[in-house]
Amino acid sequence: MRIAFIAALFAATTLAQTVERRSLALDLADVELVPQTATTVAPVFAEEKSVFRAVVFSLLMPGMGELYAGDYATGKYFTIIEASLWGAFLGTDYYAGWQEENYRAYASAYGEVDQAGKDADYYANVGLYRSVESYNEDMSLQGEFRKMYDPDDYNWRWETDAEREEYRGRWLASEEAYNNIRFVVGAMIVNRLASAIIAGRLVSKHNTALEESAWNVSAHATPHPAGEIGVAASFTLRF
Repeated sequence: MRIAFIAALFAATTLAQTVERRSLALDLADVELVPQTATTVAPVFAEEKSVFRAVVFSLLMPGMGELYAGDYATGKYFTIIEASLWGAFLGTDYYAGWQEENYRAYASAYGEVDQAGKDADYYANVGLYRSVESYNEDMSLQGEFRKMYDPDDYNWRWETDAEREEYRGRWLASEEAYNNIRFVVGAMIVNRLASAIIAGRLVSKHNTALEESAWNVSAHATPHPAGEIGVAASFTLRF
């Protein structure tokens, strides 16, 4: 009888311990660790750019300052214009040089002109007067004796006014072409200045944006099944 009682008591005690352990395991399973606050500091490396460099790059090659500033969508137009102007410059310079050789050869063939040692003013006057004697006579009447030529070294003579006018037309074509080169060079300068100004503004805008967004703070609440609420905060530092 005692043995049966002791056995029953031992079995009840074992069963109670088993139930308690299972209950504890269930309680632990229902427990969820909820992060209350999470803080993250993430460095974002952003480079501050130089306005001086952007301006210099655009002055050397229009559009390169905008590329340096990170906005070549604008700068590409300055580069395209620069390439077009260089094409115009080279083409016009070749044409002007060809016309110059043309009128000088014509003067030698039809106006008895010796090309050695002659300046631009001489070739301009050759197209205005039938001969060096006519030119010297006109300069004498005007009292411009210093501008008179030595007929032995600066001789020319046109047989007809038609020949002189033909020469004059070729000379004017060359001079007009050289004048066009000056306009092309002026356009190149304007293109560089415009590109430099815009590139400088783009870099200034870029640097201002960096300063304004040096710190970026955000926070959000995260609900959990057990009813708790976790708060996460994010800090972004730019340097």
